[in-house]
Order: sequence, then C-alpha cells, then structure tokens
Amino acid sequence: MEHRRRQEGSDAVWKAVERGWRLGSKAFKAELLEQMRESRGDHYGPDLREADEVHAERLVQETTMTLKWIARRLQMGTWTCVSNCLVAKEKAR
Repeated sequence: MEHRRRQEGSDAVWKAVERGWRLGSKAFKAELLEQMRESRGDHYGPDLREADEVHAERLVQETTMTLKWIARRLQMGTWTCVSNCLVAKEKAR
C-alpha cells in the first residue's frame, strides 16, 4: 500500500509527511504550536521548543520598546549602538 501511495503522489509531499508531525498551512501549524505550548505540562522536546520560539516571536512582534530599553536589556551599550546595528541589518538585506 505504501509503495502504491508513493507511486501515485509527489515524493516531496510525502517526505514532509514522513518527517513532520503535521500537514497543513503555516497558520494551522502556528495554532497547533500554541495549543502545545499551553498544555505542555512538564514535557520537553524539539516540538515544544519550537512552540516556545513561535510564542516568543509573536511577543516580540507585538511589543514596542524604546531603543534605550533594548540597549539596557541586551547590554548593548548606548541606544545609538542599537540604532546603528538595526540600520546595518536593514542595509544587509
């Protein structure tokens, strides 16, 4: 049966299913990761670390802090140093 399935479909699609734990859109994955993060208990592993990272990224995108606060929090020196780093990063894109 598996052999027949591989013959009928794209190998790339099936490799994603074989390797991953879900199949669906990025929004669906984000929803699953959020559910995992909320009900994790004392468990750990790569999937839960990914859920934590997604949550942290969402917090960073939704939170606005001053450059002075960022410089103090990350111990990067002055706020102008942070500003220069951000400008350099944008130019590198």
